[in-house]
Amino acid sequence: MRSVRWVMLFMAYLVLLAGCGTRYATMRGANGEDLMLLGHDPVAYFTVGKPTRGYPNIREDHDGVTFYFASEGNRELFRKEPEKYFPQYGAYCSSGAAFAVKLGHDPTEFIIRNGKIYFFGDVLGKEAWLLDPDWNIKYGDQTWPEAKD
Repeated sequence: MRSVRWVMLFMAYLVLLAGCGTRYATMRGANGEDLMLLGHDPVAYFTVGKPTRGYPNIREDHDGVTFYFASEGNRELFRKEPEKYFPQYGAYCSSGAAFAVKLGHDPTEFIIRNGKIYFFGDVLGKEAWLLDPDWNIKYGDQTWPEAKD
């Protein structure tokens, strides 16, 4: 029984570290691409204010990853200013970023603050981050350049 517990703990540890080797929180898309935001349109968070699914036939590659868009107009906005719409901390959970920990994200849990978009693994991570967003951004910005690679 004890060895089963250790195996389970080890497997949980491996799952936690699964994202550590990748620069951005992606999944494999239908066409084999490294897809960001589980296919949600990054521009729509700013223009519509909510998660909106993009279409695989309206896509844009940027910095080795692929984004899907809900419209041609949104794709054009992204093409003009990709850094404006690119998720902070590679779309990893912003609560973990301040501690240099890459945690997965839920594209429905986000905050736009000072013109930047931050994602979270769940509502609890988001609420914890909101206790002191300035602190989280300060330390996330400090640790991310090293943690991302």
